[in-house]
Amino acid sequence: MLFISICLDGLAAVFFERIRKNFEEKDDKRNFLVNTLELVTSVNLIAIFFCIPALFINNDVIKAVNFISLQPEITIPILTSTFTYALGQIAIGASYLQFGTLSTSMAQTLRIMITLLGTVYLFHDPFSHLQMIGTSFMLLGILCNFAQSFRTKNIVESSHQNGVWEKCLGKKSGLEDLESLPLVDSDYSSDTGTSTLY
Repeated sequence: MLFISICLDGLAAVFFERIRKNFEEKDDKRNFLVNTLELVTSVNLIAIFFCIPALFINNDVIKAVNFISLQPEITIPILTSTFTYALGQIAIGASYLQFGTLSTSMAQTLRIMITLLGTVYLFHDPFSHLQMIGTSFMLLGILCNFAQSFRTKNIVESSHQNGVWEKCLGKKSGLEDLESLPLVDSDYSSDTGTSTLY
């Protein structure tokens, strides 16, 4: 299930990246929350397109209505979980637009891994050797991604600093640049007989 979840996260990341590029190409200057809501709405419309037929084919809607009618006290927890799920989707959409798909997908994978390890620790669920190997590979991938992001950031910062120094030095030295600057304003005031210093 974890492998399937990661694969689906990758497919969703491609879709989110296309929507994000569309927003960037439009150079949309509207509110960031409006763009996030449009992104979440687009994803939910596609999810509805796939989920609604499956729900009616399996008669899950009728089963859910019958279950809620038999136990009406569960209505408030269902509405609460639906509201928090919607807030979570808005937060994920905002992180996709702000930080990109790769960083958000890695954060979601880390969250899944922490949840898995938390259930193993709290509820003493069985954890096989194969699951331990898979979790180790997942943690290794997350660490490699963070290391690569940190390395890329350092390279960009160092190249920026080198570019600034090259612009400052150029072919001339700093003293020659200072000597070429005028110290006295060329506009001489004939009334006062004085010149303005910089």
